[in-house]
Amino acid sequence: MMFSKLPDHVAITLDGNRRWADAHNIPRKLGIRYGIKKTEEIMYDWTARFEKEFGVKPFSELTIHALTLQNMGRPKEQIDELTDAFVETFSNARLNKKYQNVRVVFGGEKHLLREDLQMEMSLLENATKEFTKYRFNVCIAYDGLAEIERAVKIAKDFPYKDITAKDLMYFPEAKPIDLYIRTSGEKRLSNFMLFYIGYAEMFFVDSLAEDFTYDQFIEVMDEYANKRQRRFGK
Repeated sequence: MMFSKLPDHVAITLDGNRRWADAHNIPRKLGIRYGIKKTEEIMYDWTARFEKEFGVKPFSELTIHALTLQNMGRPKEQIDELTDAFVETFSNARLNKKYQNVRVVFGGEKHLLREDLQMEMSLLENATKEFTKYRFNVCIAYDGLAEIERAVKIAKDFPYKDITAKDLMYFPEAKPIDLYIRTSGEKRLSNFMLFYIGYAEMFFVDSLAEDFTYDQFIEVMDEYANKRQRRFGK
């Protein structure tokens, strides 16, 4: 298989985690961990496999919707289960050598998160800040509309005139999204990365989050590279 072009920035909403857990008769709190494992699989295992098979990186930047601002309204027990899973994952990430090519950046209303999670996020960002091969944006306590509204509020009182809207976003260094994938058959953005996603090619996959496979990812990449024509309004 040949790719005439590849996306620079890929964004993915791994939707359907709770439905997957229910379908497999396992507790939803365990389903959370399977979902996190899928995210790591995409970022670390699939990229390595793609490079080995095709000799190029599949992308240079990946953004994942880990936790929405609306999710924060779920029962405290559910949020604590998510938080525990994130704390463990981010702590392990600092110690695992396979993460050493990936810069991790978090964006969202981070002050709403539990303090131990905020600390692990900060430690992981600091530990990976010099890595340049891949960039991994993690949207946590995130909402794209809230991100834009926050930037507008900050801009009103900002003393410098040479700033841009992008400078005030959660991910000021992020590139425009080229390719967006959402699992579970749902066909909506859910306020995800609204500032960055304007000309992204959209792909909606019926599989639930944990059932999304590498082969399906390759099919999406093939259609993006060889069948879609990006015109950017021209």
